Amino acid sequence: MKKLLKFLSSKLFVVPVLIILQFMMIVIPMQLLDEYSVYANVINRFLSIILAIYIAAKPDNPTYRLTWIMLLLISPFLGLLIYFLFGEKQ
Repeated sequence: MKKLLKFLSSKLFVVPVLIILQFMMIVIPMQLLDEYSVYANVINRFLSIILAIYIAAKPDNPTYRLTWIMLLLISPFLGLLIYFLFGEKQ
């Protein structure tokens, strides 16, 4: 019994158990939210297209506008994030 308790409290047992638990905490929510990913993708694309139209209508340098529009349409999520962080000229 003492050997079993010593093994259960050892790094050799605790670390793999914690890694498995962490993996489950990541994978299970992803599986549960998988059905909503289609809706999130549609909303993200819609917002990207609206923002691309907004950028196209701005009276800025055409190269500047085209770069942002290409980024938005190639990678909508990343493009939205980067535009909201760095895109607006002050």
